[in-house]
Amino acid sequence: PHVAKYAEARLNVSVDWALPLPPMSPSAEFRLPCGTELSSYTTEVDPATLFVPTNLSLEGNMDSRRRNYTLIWDQMSSLIKNSQQLAIDKRFVINVVGSGDPRKLEVPWSLTRRVVPHVNLKFRTFYEMVQRNFALIPAIANGAYLDRKFSSTLITSLVTGVPLIVGPQFMEAYSFLQHRHVFIQGEKDESPLNHRHVFIQGEKDESPLNVAVRMLRMGHRELAQVRGEVSKLRLELNRDAETKLGAFLAEHPVKASITQLG
Repeated sequence: PHVAKYAEARLNVSVDWALPLPPMSPSAEFRLPCGTELSSYTTEVDPATLFVPTNLSLEGNMDSRRRNYTLIWDQMSSLIKNSQQLAIDKRFVINVVGSGDPRKLEVPWSLTRRVVPHVNLKFRTFYEMVQRNFALIPAIANGAYLDRKFSSTLITSLVTGVPLIVGPQFMEAYSFLQHRHVFIQGEKDESPLNHRHVFIQGEKDESPLNVAVRMLRMGHRELAQVRGEVSKLRLELNRDAETKLGAFLAEHPVKASITQLG
């Protein structure tokens, strides 16, 4: 929505938007032991049968102009230093999945076993690697992604079903997101849906990794429910895109067809 608003102001024309996206169907190598795809998790799934993703992920070009890696490393170092439990928790790991030179991440020596780069993966492997994590962190370093550019991390979230950890500013810019689709930092939620940590919001100035620590304490069902909501949102966006594109093609006939997205 914010990109359309920006374009509308610059071009002085009416601009609409649509976001059609395909779902990620993992290959046999990445398929869950119970045969259930991560992106299709719902509250109806027996939590005892669920494969639980165990790590965090940053995705995209390894460029500090796009993502504030230093802030994330500092947060991680501080949390590990002040928590003996986190210091031995093997789940508290960040998979950096993207392109570029891993040296540009400038990972501190103390975190070399906590930050794992996955570089220049093939298209499918990229999304399958992300899909194995319990959350994505946009770590935006450029304010343009809140008023004129679109975050690739959000695209990856919708394709894979992996929820984002974001703050109120991100939610304001990407206004089609609701609290049920993400894990929020820095804001309290008094919603009646706020039960058993599923939609609990963070305290003021809470960092993304503080949110991740809360997520590590959640049960299977809580994590599965949010993943299911992300997948539902993708379906809603696809239906909206199909409606808008169908209306456009009806008004401007061309030799084209619309393939219904899942």
